Amino acid sequence: MRSMLMLITTSVGGGVGWWLGGLMGLYPALFLSVVGTVVALYYTRKFMDDYMPA
Repeated sequence: MRSMLMLITTSVGGGVGWWLGGLMGLYPALFLSVVGTVVALYYTRKFMDDYMPA
């Protein structure tokens, strides 16, 4: 369950970053996609540690 949640949230975070960066060009899209993925990963891990048992 934890892996599935991480997969979904990082995909959404990366997609949102790609969409926002795509308004500016290819390289900003790539950069913001990575940033969105990392931010989603951080907050998903934080959520899972607080609310989901291991």
